[in-house]
Amino acid sequence: MNKIPYIEENKSKYYIGVLIMAYVYRFLDYRTNDIIYIGKTKRSLETRMYEHFSKGGHLPNKCYNSVGRIEYIVCKTEADAILIENYFINKYKPVYNIEYKVESPLTLNINIKDSWKLFKIIKKGFTFTPPSLPKLTDFLFWGFLAYFFLIGIAWYVIEF
Repeated sequence: MNKIPYIEENKSKYYIGVLIMAYVYRFLDYRTNDIIYIGKTKRSLETRMYEHFSKGGHLPNKCYNSVGRIEYIVCKTEADAILIENYFINKYKPVYNIEYKVESPLTLNINIKDSWKLFKIIKKGFTFTPPSLPKLTDFLFWGFLAYFFLIGIAWYVIEF
């Protein structure tokens, strides 16, 4: 049997235009450990995570702020990754996955090892978020209220 030659590009192997390695990854919530997003990439995980967590990420900031852990599965081909991604999206129904999610229950069981590998831990457990600073309008409102209150007290003292 003849071996088909391959080239390496970005640590992924290609057989004459067919990708040999891809990844399916998932984001887990740092508070509940629930799966909040599942995605796939044929590029390196570092590159894809940079795209997610930089200003160009396509998910809401609330999603990125909730991520505590990123895990992945290595797939042999991009076609495998597409099927596995869709299977897990419909199995777990993550909050931030909109595409490929269907309302009907999943009755098919694919024999895929649910063996995710750790890519990165971002947050552990609950973290304190300080309260936001008051808005300028709140500051002006309470400032004017205090000002008129002090003028009223000064007038009352002068009159009596």
